[in-house]
Amino acid sequence: MGDNRFRLHLVGEWARNLVNNPILVEAVKEALNDDNILCWSTDINMKLKGSPGFYSWHQDSTYSGLEPSDKVLTAWVAISSSKKESGCLRFIPESQHKQLPHEELPSEANLLSLGQVIPKSKLGFAIRYMSSDVQNIKAVCKERATLVCGDPGKNWEIEPKFSVEYDNKAWEDHRLSMELERKNYFQNSDVKHFK
Repeated sequence: MGDNRFRLHLVGEWARNLVNNPILVEAVKEALNDDNILCWSTDINMKLKGSPGFYSWHQDSTYSGLEPSDKVLTAWVAISSSKKESGCLRFIPESQHKQLPHEELPSEANLLSLGQVIPKSKLGFAIRYMSSDVQNIKAVCKERATLVCGDPGKNWEIEPKFSVEYDNKAWEDHRLSMELERKNYFQNSDVKHFK
């Protein structure tokens, strides 16, 4: 799926509505203790029934370059049923308070810890919110973000809102946003595209 699984809030009304859901936005404002909220990115996380793919333990802040990391959060919205049998999202308590050591172990099956086979398909939507004062300390170019509420700040170009879902203009804006994100995310890597 590559780039087409990211930043779907730039092309689809359903995704934009999730990003701007008032209940979710209020929880984000409270968690970040800020009224100025941007959406850096969104992505679909799909694990098909019987697939050997897995998401290894990780912290999004390790590779994003977004600082301060305590002003960034990911809201994971289950699109399909999320139960223990289907491999629901798990986290390490208190891991949001410190950066843990990471090791890169390339694997075709790693969709981002155990390599388990999940008996049911799983679909989730990750929304990466941040305070408008967050900046990308690894940036080689200025990225775009979507204004959710408040003041947009000065660290990000604000993404335009689409007027027609999935039209050529919306996809062109999506392509440009993804190009900027890839430049920063993969700048010192042999990998140049998202899975």
